[in-house]
Amino acid sequence: MKKAYTLFRIVFSSISIILFIISVYVYLYFYMIFKFTIYKLKLNYILWKYSIPYNIRSELMNLYDEKIIDTLNSMNMFEIIKNVNVYK
Repeated sequence: MKKAYTLFRIVFSSISIILFIISVYVYLYFYMIFKFTIYKLKLNYILWKYSIPYNIRSELMNLYDEKIIDTLNSMNMFEIIKNVNVYK
């Protein structure tokens, strides 16, 4: 009985540690997405405020989107979940 209880504690603590690590990764991933979105909105507003032409503004926003995707893909946070892309 005591061995089964000890085994249960080890398995349960291992699962809880794994879930904690996964939740931290998910939190950081969504935090990065949120921050990039805020920066993108600020950039779009600044470009609009100073009357940058639409074609240049859209090209800059596309370049920023590509940079966001490259940054998120280089983090390799979700190696378990394959082909995760934010802007698909």
